[in-house]
Amino acid sequence: MVLREIEAFAPLEPDYIVSVTPYYYNVSQNDILCHFREIAYHSPVPIIVYHIPQNTHNYIEISTVLELAQIDNIAGIKDSSGNFINFGRACLNKVPKQFS
Repeated sequence: MVLREIEAFAPLEPDYIVSVTPYYYNVSQNDILCHFREIAYHSPVPIIVYHIPQNTHNYIEISTVLELAQIDNIAGIKDSSGNFINFGRACLNKVPKQFS
């Protein structure tokens, strides 16, 4: 479904695609990595990971964020977890410069 939506939006030439984790069911961190890798691989534009666990019921652990940051077509993350200080400190100087 996500890949079809990205394909549908491609003619509009967006600057970025914002995507959340799978939602409703709890998934593993590996599932989250696979989810975003697949999206990044197929997206014609960079991905922004939207971390909003209160809605998706899937928290992205810092170790997973650091792995996501290494994927070429993932540009950054918007964190709405409410734990920004912890999240920001953990990512400080551990992500590539192109990851925001």
